Amino acid sequence: MSEQVEQFVQQAIQALNDRNYNQVIELTGQAIAVNPARADAYVLRGIALAQTNQPDAATQAFRQSISLDPSNAKAYYNLATHQYQIGERLEALAMAREALRLDPGHTAARDLIVTLEQDSGGVSPEAPLPPTAPPYGTPYERPGYAAPAGTNSLAFVEKMGGAWVAIAWITWAVYLLSQIYTGFAVVDMVQAMLADPSKDPNVAMQAWQSKQGALYLVAQIFSWLGWLVAVVWTAMDIMNRRGNWLWMIGSVCCAVIGLPLYLALGRKN
Repeated sequence: MSEQVEQFVQQAIQALNDRNYNQVIELTGQAIAVNPARADAYVLRGIALAQTNQPDAATQAFRQSISLDPSNAKAYYNLATHQYQIGERLEALAMAREALRLDPGHTAARDLIVTLEQDSGGVSPEAPLPPTAPPYGTPYERPGYAAPAGTNSLAFVEKMGGAWVAIAWITWAVYLLSQIYTGFAVVDMVQAMLADPSKDPNVAMQAWQSKQGALYLVAQIFSWLGWLVAVVWTAMDIMNRRGNWLWMIGSVCCAVIGLPLYLALGRKN
């Protein structure tokens, strides 16, 4: 179920990039129907509703996102952006300040605060803003929409959706099986070497190699390839999600444990 929601959200992000706002509304509706607590889906929905001239519904969507995740600076910033566009400057200023408080590095929120504070000196706060008022480009597009953490750095990853995560699990399974086989093969080699201490070790090794055949070599190739793919996949996923690079340590040192831990825990951060 969670993978289905994630797929809906990722497709909605792509539709937002393509400015297909009606599709964003449809996809986020599907995501929310499955998981009503998905805060980022409400942010995306609010942006699309605002772009399709549904300001009240957009406001409601942004506020619902904040209600679900009060610490989400992106939700506050996008609500502030929306309120700025519809002339609710005092409310926009309060929301922008909250976004900056939650995320002191949010430069777009800081710029919006400066613009709002400058405007408040010469225009009545209740007066609607002129059409040319936006402090940056087209409203609600980046940086108007701050992407959910860890997404939208690598477009092809977003387009793959659930297949991207499936690659990781398949890689892990192949790597695990190759490691298990290698472990049994090494134990068999040690037993062969110790079976007859008087026997020439080279002869025992040759007999073991003949017994294993090409299977041991194939397992080693899959093991190294699995490790390499796991490391590269983790690096690309962290880059895409703007995650914590410390998770790379697990994949590099022990992909058997590190990769599933990252999939289960690291991608949630």
